[in-house]
Amino acid sequence: METEVTFAEAYHNAFIDNRIITYLRGGTPDLSAVAVCADNACSELPVKLTLTQYFQCNGEQDLTKTVCEPSNAKLYSTSSCTRDYFALAKTVFGGDNPYVVVEEYSDRWCELVQNVTVYAADGVCHANDDGVTSFRVTLTSDRSVTITRYSDVKCKNVEDSESRRWEILSYSCIQTSDCVDAARYGCSKRFSVGGLGGSPSLGQMAGISMFRNSSCSQPAETVSITRDLVCKPSDAAVCKATDSGDLYSVSQCVSVAHPWNTLDEAFGWHSHLVVGEYDTSIGSCWAREGLAGLTAYLLDEECHVNSFGTASSKLTFGESLTLTTYDDSSCSSVSSEKEVTWNMVMYGCADDKTMYYLRGVSPDLTAVAVYRDKSCTGTPTKLELTRRFGCNADQDPSQSTCTSDGSMVYSVSSCVGNYMYPDYALTKFGTDTPYLIEERFVDMWCSQIQSVTVYIADGSCQSNTDGMTSFVATISVDNQATLVKYSDASVAL
Repeated sequence: METEVTFAEAYHNAFIDNRIITYLRGGTPDLSAVAVCADNACSELPVKLTLTQYFQCNGEQDLTKTVCEPSNAKLYSTSSCTRDYFALAKTVFGGDNPYVVVEEYSDRWCELVQNVTVYAADGVCHANDDGVTSFRVTLTSDRSVTITRYSDVKCKNVEDSESRRWEILSYSCIQTSDCVDAARYGCSKRFSVGGLGGSPSLGQMAGISMFRNSSCSQPAETVSITRDLVCKPSDAAVCKATDSGDLYSVSQCVSVAHPWNTLDEAFGWHSHLVVGEYDTSIGSCWAREGLAGLTAYLLDEECHVNSFGTASSKLTFGESLTLTTYDDSSCSSVSSEKEVTWNMVMYGCADDKTMYYLRGVSPDLTAVAVYRDKSCTGTPTKLELTRRFGCNADQDPSQSTCTSDGSMVYSVSSCVGNYMYPDYALTKFGTDTPYLIEERFVDMWCSQIQSVTVYIADGSCQSNTDGMTSFVATISVDNQATLVKYSDASVAL
């Protein structure tokens, strides 16, 4: 009696004829690899590489000992054995000849590889070794791949065609139904591209961090993390000079699951704005499967140039932040402008496909102390603290001097840490002057401060810095606070 057992059945411990259960134990056998070439010495680049999972590989283990043998359709081939088909593809195609890897699995989860086909992505018509069919594989500038199969040897009669882009960039596991055991175990595929000067990215992202110093020490100026067909491995992350002169860069592969680690390495605790772009046809904003790319900017108002010296970017601070990109290296020719508010930063996804996130130490609050005396040395009438993307007193030292502001009032500006305003108020008013603190938050849980106003609570009418409005704050003996705001300043006079 003979019983035929497929590799998938053995792997999945399947019942055969409802009476025999199969097990595959120990190591998995090597894949049988066949490299198809157009020259009779098999010395030129192959047109295709096929790998198949059998119970035993009968090919040559040592690639240097493989024999070039005639095949159909005036083609030739060599046979070998391997488990690392990516390494084999890189060996036979080289690092600068593009190729497309199609992995086929005999399950739904891309675990048990059954067949692997590696195509030369040169856009040329190639006959298959069956002497009957052919194929053409093209790689376009938008990083998409089209694989077209023909029912003749001269690429005239299209049999089927498939185009892939995001599936390659994300190395997605795609469920299909075009395998023998699809009904029992399911089928799946994965696509990747190699031969473009680096290893296939396999779902990792290509990261490049830009620095002003030759040691590439923190903080970086910008970090760009994008989906790409290839990326350089992390152990090759070295500091290199760029084409833009005095800038240096570090390039590395970045895990989609942990891009924040790369940002931490580049910026440390230095404040930086992160802008994430998402492909919502794949996944929602904040979902890693939909992440198309991240760009992080050091939180300053300097002009930052890209690695090629062809474009630049700049942040401008205020109550909101303006992100401007330029088509030149000197921040002169505006390409785009985007206003980023604190609400956008706090709540992440602004338009369902773009995420804004502020990391590192939060900027200090901009504090303005308002006085009646022109020396700004007495007790203030009011303190105004506002969250901005940069403290105004830091950016403009002249604002730290006492200046005339509004009708009969003077003010001086300074910077105060995020949660240091109670101490700041105590320092300004002392322990014997009553004052009332009004806090405003950008959320409903009072966790993210937006502004703080501290009023002197002496029952007197005080003019505001706008010269048009005024207020009276009081605290009664039973500890009840009253704040009255007026639409004119006349009462203060």
